[in-house]
Amino acid sequence: MRAVITPPVEEAISLERAKRHLLIDDEADEDIDQDIRDGIVAAREDLEGRLRRPLLPQVCEVRAIALERRLRLWNDVIEVMSIMYADADGNDQVLPIEQCRLELGVWLRLAGDLPRDATSVRVRFRCGAFAQPADVPRSLVQWMLLHLGTGDRIRQLVTRTETFDVPTSYTDRLIHRYEAAEI
Repeated sequence: MRAVITPPVEEAISLERAKRHLLIDDEADEDIDQDIRDGIVAAREDLEGRLRRPLLPQVCEVRAIALERRLRLWNDVIEVMSIMYADADGNDQVLPIEQCRLELGVWLRLAGDLPRDATSVRVRFRCGAFAQPADVPRSLVQWMLLHLGTGDRIRQLVTRTETFDVPTSYTDRLIHRYEAAEI
């Protein structure tokens, strides 16, 4: 199971850019601004799920039941920060980082003697396909803006008289070349 511990510091879409795209006057309304910020995060998270990779630098954690020689983290892993586990007495222990090697920016390979009784394994790592928001390709930003705009205009998927299905062929083509392959 993977969880985001520290999300990206900055999003690829600024609040101002989103408001411009949504045709919202630059009036300061904190409730509306927060809704837009939430929409920006939701669009990025949706895109990360579709691409199977983190867009911007963030800290994540993968949990496993036991300590194994090879563990899949995510794509675009930059650095393994820590490996912790519970020993037979339930006490937290740290596996020396020197015992691990990152393979293909995806896999954690452990070497040396591993404790046999290790459970509740937690691996923290930094990951991100693009170093900063300005590096995110324009087609990915456009995809997020389109989804943000769709969410703004269609506030529910089903009404009493209609069901909305947003066409995806164009938007899928915007992101297809950035999808991570399953390794």
